[in-house]
Amino acid sequence: MTDVTDRIGNVTRQRYEQLVTRAKELIAQIARSQFALGDMALEIFTDRRSS
Repeated sequence: MTDVTDRIGNVTRQRYEQLVTRAKELIAQIARSQFALGDMALEIFTDRRSS
């Protein structure tokens, strides 16, 4: 049986760890997406003409 000290907020420590792991994955995914979008924007709008 789960002891009260094994809870964080309203969830068990195990569920808390699962939620934190998933949140970190989503944050990493967002960061990768932002960099990919930035790279695409640079490709479109970078002035490639010689001076």
